[in-house]
Amino acid sequence: MVIQSDLLPFSVTFTMRFLEGESEQKVPFFFTTESELYEEGATPVISVTENIPLQIHFQSDNSSDRLYMDGLDALPETFIQIDKQDGDIFLQPSEHPVVLYDIQAEYYYPYIPGLYRLMVRHENENYYAWLKIVPKQINQKQLDIMREEVEQVLKGLAHDLVYTSAGLDLEQTNFASPELFKQFRVIQANFKRTMSALNDLYRKVNYRIKKVYQLVPEDKSRLIDQITIRHRTQHPETKQLIKTPVNTLDFDLPENRLVKSIVEKLIQTLSLFASAVETYVNKGNTEIPSFEHEPVEKKYHVKNLDQLKEYMNQAQQMRGALHWFRTAPWYKQVSEKKDLVPPIVMTTDVRYRTLYQLMNNLRRESVDIQLDRSLSYQWKRTDKLYEIWGFIQLLKFLQDERLGFTPVSGWLYNEEIHDHLIIPSIQPGTTVSFSKGDLIVKIVYEGKLPTQSLDTHPLQQPLYTSGTNNHPDGRLDVYEKEMYLGSLLFDFKYRSKTAIWKPDLISTNKQTNTMKQLVSYAFHCRSPHLFEGKLHKSVRNTIRPVPEVWAIYPGRKQLQTSEYHDDHGIKLIELSPGFENSHIIEELKQIMDLMLQRKEAMVR
Repeated sequence: MVIQSDLLPFSVTFTMRFLEGESEQKVPFFFTTESELYEEGATPVISVTENIPLQIHFQSDNSSDRLYMDGLDALPETFIQIDKQDGDIFLQPSEHPVVLYDIQAEYYYPYIPGLYRLMVRHENENYYAWLKIVPKQINQKQLDIMREEVEQVLKGLAHDLVYTSAGLDLEQTNFASPELFKQFRVIQANFKRTMSALNDLYRKVNYRIKKVYQLVPEDKSRLIDQITIRHRTQHPETKQLIKTPVNTLDFDLPENRLVKSIVEKLIQTLSLFASAVETYVNKGNTEIPSFEHEPVEKKYHVKNLDQLKEYMNQAQQMRGALHWFRTAPWYKQVSEKKDLVPPIVMTTDVRYRTLYQLMNNLRRESVDIQLDRSLSYQWKRTDKLYEIWGFIQLLKFLQDERLGFTPVSGWLYNEEIHDHLIIPSIQPGTTVSFSKGDLIVKIVYEGKLPTQSLDTHPLQQPLYTSGTNNHPDGRLDVYEKEMYLGSLLFDFKYRSKTAIWKPDLISTNKQTNTMKQLVSYAFHCRSPHLFEGKLHKSVRNTIRPVPEVWAIYPGRKQLQTSEYHDDHGIKLIELSPGFENSHIIEELKQIMDLMLQRKEAMVR
């Protein structure tokens, strides 16, 4: 439901200041639910140009109303309020506007291009609107790239999962084309249902009654019609025979022709797949690579061949079952004529529908991969899109050959592969586990930190905090076997670097909440599980389990830089859409090496 602002007891107004004067924009209407905001609010109600001095004025008849908006944490505490329970930052109604951006002011938050959500809480009801920051100096393509990359990377990860779920190394799937392998997997996943439908069709296929005429002895003729009479008058020489109508079963229907073409396609695909695997396996048995100094690789190579042999046997067995279906009494009576439009029975009869759906999946030549609907909601807010995009980039970096981690469980990697795969949304608390030899890393999205050691767990929640900030955007827990080595905390900040960390405010009491938040993560986190408790408590408490906190932000150019503030354990790292960003891989390697070296020095 949409409500015009004039009908509400509050108002939100943005004021832009130009050389020639000021321009005010009042939010004209609000949505009453967040889902309506995402589904119907495609056009933002307020648009503001980037890097223009900006003020916001929140007015209401109720002094307890609250206005929430991303970026308020960059303002001094004198302008904002902080919820004591969840730490959320908000503005209260005021007679005076609040400066969001001013080139001359010490405090400012230069909103960078994107969509930002406004939420007003009035008498326990929420009202929503969009603010759009329009690019002034950067190309709109960066925003589009970020959205495209999220979807492409998600689907790429899902495709990789199709291979790895089959027990095959992605580098060793060149025994057949990716399309042929995917088609086999689709057939394999659907074969039980397919044969159930075919078994029924073998015995009870659709047909129609068709009238045909046969020459039979006159004394055996039962029916006579006009065609019979016409034939008798035109052929008086056949006095002993008469052309009589006979009812017969006609199986050559459009749906049966389509079933026959699908079965022939399945047999062809399985034959090609089995042949390709057989060639690869025979070659692998006679030309096994030299693994003299790499026993693990040799073991995996043999396992890979065994898995492929199993697939070859499955393909041959499925092909044999389809050959049996060819023996149906009606099968040869069905022509191979192709109909342009599938008959309606292909969607109304469950037997035919099963085969029709399989055919459509084969045409796509892959498992049907779809995005959870809520994912598209999450990335309509540009700041949330940047969080999700950044989190996915970290998942990719961990799997890069320079780090060499393999996903084990969590999120997408818990999904079962059938004929379709819906990529789940990334919910708070989502944990993805990776392994490499004895190393295990767990990356957590928006995991809340407990505030006392009693609520920790060595393998699931190793950290607690004595500070007020306990909700980082992400956390990377590092283990050697089951020994906890430490964590990397990171926050995605969709803003410029200068709006995140202001060195000139360090020695003042005007540090922004963003700065206080990052420092709190670095110095207030503790863990009773560090190094499996092999250190005396007095010694362990002197060690920070979080050696670094990353503030990850987007940039306009491919600088690939990081800026480390040693006194505070804060590292500012640029991660920008449209660029390679490979420097993050080296940063991840360094922080994990640091944790390993620290363990070697402390634990004997």
